[in-house]
Amino acid sequence: MYKYIFLLCLCSSAVFAQNIKATLIDNETKDPVQQVAVISDDESFFGVTNDKGEVLLPENLINQTIFVDDYLYLYAEKTLTSSENFVWELQPNSETLEELLIYSNPKSILQEVIDNSIQSFSANSGLEAYFRSKGSVASYSQYHSDAIVNVYMKPGNEVDIAVVQSRSKKKLNEEEKNKVSISSSLAHPKENFSQTLKFRHIAEMLDQFKQYEVTITSKKVGESEIHTCYFTPTEKSKKKMLIAGYFTYDADKKLVLEMKYETPQEKVQYNKVNIIIASIRNVYLDYHAKYTVNNNRYYPSFCKYTVNAQARSKMANLDSRMDFVNEFYILSDKPKAMSDGQILNENPLEIGDRYTENFWNDPRIQNHE
Repeated sequence: MYKYIFLLCLCSSAVFAQNIKATLIDNETKDPVQQVAVISDDESFFGVTNDKGEVLLPENLINQTIFVDDYLYLYAEKTLTSSENFVWELQPNSETLEELLIYSNPKSILQEVIDNSIQSFSANSGLEAYFRSKGSVASYSQYHSDAIVNVYMKPGNEVDIAVVQSRSKKKLNEEEKNKVSISSSLAHPKENFSQTLKFRHIAEMLDQFKQYEVTITSKKVGESEIHTCYFTPTEKSKKKMLIAGYFTYDADKKLVLEMKYETPQEKVQYNKVNIIIASIRNVYLDYHAKYTVNNNRYYPSFCKYTVNAQARSKMANLDSRMDFVNEFYILSDKPKAMSDGQILNENPLEIGDRYTENFWNDPRIQNHE
């Protein structure tokens, strides 16, 4: 009996010893460094820190070097020598004060940055990513899906998605299955990656430039000149789907590095979107994405997209709140090559459970549970 207990404890210890937790903090503020990519020098590992600044590293990285190359911090690398958890303090890049920039035609400057960023995504290449979506429509349907997907970027900035592993749960009444289709359409990874790669909300903001108050600032961060575009709707504007926030870009490379925005509460009432089976009203959205420049490659590394709205449909006898959160984290910039006859652009929520391994135990994914 004692031998059994000893072996059980030994096995349990072995399981929990498989991962090394690194906690990244700012060595000046001591705040966690969130949504920053941690990459191994051979690029076999790509992890993104969570809201606590944590990233889980597999033990097979011992004796290998990992690095962080983020525009807000000095380049840092560390060789792992043991399986012990550790705190990694990052030194913020030197920064000058923000200076206000005045342009005769700011829209054209910003459009050039967006266009160049879109063109810089590596065509004929791809990414491996973890995608998850969860949401609900009132009390009758809730769903949760997550998946490992390969993202193939094609010329013209088009995207194909191949679902590698997936699992999902749906809770709804049998007679109400038609209603969940509203949520199902929102849980599709292809739409989310396309939106992030095409900067759709920012593009719409530029199309409605006169509806916004826009400020552009500049500061020196390390050796880079970083510009930030702050935007907010004018007080009198009643156009739909207006947003307020910022996007930051490298002025020399003309590449977007981060964007974060939301719907101002006073503008929610004007947001209405009609789809085939329903009218979506009072839409509130919150969006945050970061992008990585690594070895002359440029791609999104993280995105979180939250939406709350009122869904109405006579066809589905529906008038209730709708909420969903979609997230993705890049796992590798080297996905498996697309095979002949491969099925593309499936929805993990519709696939259900289809996996050959417990992919959710991957430390890069566990880190975001």
